[in-house]
Amino acid sequence: MTKELLLLTSPPASGKTFWIHSLKHALPNKSFLVVSPLRALADECKKNWGQLISVMTPEEYLGKKGGYDVVIFDEFHLNFYWGDSFRPFMWEAFYEIVENAELTILLTATLTKEMKAEVELFQSHFDRLFWVNCGNQILRTLPHSYIKFPGPSSLLDFLLQERKNTGTKLIFCAYRNEVFAVTASLRKKGFSVIPCIGGESKHMTQRLEECPLPDFIVSTTVLSHGVNLPVIQKIFFLY
Repeated sequence: MTKELLLLTSPPASGKTFWIHSLKHALPNKSFLVVSPLRALADECKKNWGQLISVMTPEEYLGKKGGYDVVIFDEFHLNFYWGDSFRPFMWEAFYEIVENAELTILLTATLTKEMKAEVELFQSHFDRLFWVNCGNQILRTLPHSYIKFPGPSSLLDFLLQERKNTGTKLIFCAYRNEVFAVTASLRKKGFSVIPCIGGESKHMTQRLEECPLPDFIVSTTVLSHGVNLPVIQKIFFLY
């Protein structure tokens, strides 16, 4: 059996999910597995794809095992960010899964030179390696302006003056406690706010279904990894 590795880099919201679904229809007799490091994203994919494609987190795979012909690792850059620290199961699952796969596909919108160098070392596990670069570390929609504030407190003062019902704004915070504090301040002013921290992205998705166009989404960087959002009018960074 020839084992091939395809690295696909493409900007956020560029249709990678649709591409996976189309590939499955092009190869109807092949078994497919999508490995998602985020449970909320995995659950969303399960709803969209039904019984056509198996979807698991790395930890779920290690509990079930099994071989697949085509394996797709979504948000693969997170293997480098998380796999060497607090989620070593990501790399353990990766090497077990690709052992019996004919085609392994790595999907990411963020590939640094260091990551690419490590991916090239996978050559020892595969017969052929390909890289299709449809846009690495590129935004699908570029900001029309950048504004820098003197500090977090002045930015918060500015945010509290924003008008309600003028589109969803996204605020990135450095820490969980900061998410809670900013959320409380905005709610006191009567804004509709949906917070999100690590481990709670699934709950955040449920809240978005109940309130699809909040005034603010306040989050740590967990939202930069594959969580689907409404149209965002402005993005603020408190760090």
